[in-house]
Amino acid sequence: MAEPRPAAEGPPAEPVPPPERPAPGAVRHRRAVAHPLALLGVVALPGLVLWAGGVTGARLGLGMGWLAVAALIWTADLRAPRRWPGWALLAAVAAAIATAHPAALPGLVLGPVVTGLAARRLTRPLGPDLAERDHEVPVPLRSAGTLLIGRDRAVLTRRRGHLRQALPLAELRLAQPGRLAEPERWPLPGGAVLDLPAGPAVRLVAAGQQWVLPVDEPGLVADVVRRRHTAAWPLRTGPTDAAGWQRLRAWAVRHGTFTWHGRTARALPGWRLWAGAFLALVGSLLLVSAVERPVHASVWVVGVVAPLLGAALAVDWWRVRRRLDSADRHPLPPDAAPWGEQRPDRAPVSSWRPWAVRTAR
Repeated sequence: MAEPRPAAEGPPAEPVPPPERPAPGAVRHRRAVAHPLALLGVVALPGLVLWAGGVTGARLGLGMGWLAVAALIWTADLRAPRRWPGWALLAAVAAAIATAHPAALPGLVLGPVVTGLAARRLTRPLGPDLAERDHEVPVPLRSAGTLLIGRDRAVLTRRRGHLRQALPLAELRLAQPGRLAEPERWPLPGGAVLDLPAGPAVRLVAAGQQWVLPVDEPGLVADVVRRRHTAAWPLRTGPTDAAGWQRLRAWAVRHGTFTWHGRTARALPGWRLWAGAFLALVGSLLLVSAVERPVHASVWVVGVVAPLLGAALAVDWWRVRRRLDSADRHPLPPDAAPWGEQRPDRAPVSSWRPWAVRTAR
């Protein structure tokens, strides 16, 4: 059975005036508050655990080394605030292992919580100042999913059962705020269908794709997407023929989803990264134990092999994540027909009502 597609031609759009209420204003000092707060959770709190635990020698080196690793990863990952609590958890676990004391357990919760608050400060509430930033902005949908607006692409994530999809912002053609007069269903490439409740929504068109997404602030979302379009890097590198596209999609389905009791769910390739970090932590702890007192030779072997396996898993995570990112950007085969009606003066679904002002450029 062929996958559902939106109609190739839609009816004339009937513009409606935007809502009377004022749009959210800019939030001042997002970074000035968020970054120090994140450093508190990633570095300062685990460091306090090490100091309070009174660790010295090799164990202190173990804890400080892992704190440095977590801080470097956090610095390299500044554009993805949703992952910051994970790096704080890595530092907290390392500090707890180094101290080997129950008093370190509160740090396993406090560090990620503080860093999560920092990430929320950087991305919430949605405001026009976010258009000038380059970090990822999560926009919750009123249906099951989230729109992640990054520096160079917008990603649509579903809560279950489907691969992510991405729009390259460098190829943005239309970002149109509006509203749906009645509930609709919007098909996505791959056979998924997005339920659209009546109310405010934003319409995004890029690289032959089209999304109609139910969001609370469509005008603000459209403004952020348009502004990031002006500075986005081109991302359309991938398969150039139908056979290559089919191989990429088949690979993405194998690695990006799994089936459990007849139901399909979205896989999380990040397990490789966390399993690798666990192996590296265990290996480094065994090596520290071997330095502190005589141990069997097998402890040395496991202490050396475990971090190597952890590094291999981290490299594999990077490989899988990059290829999945490429598949995200190519839900349609090369030279595919545009996904539905894409003219700004036409409606992709019958109940679409674009705002009469602040239309896409």
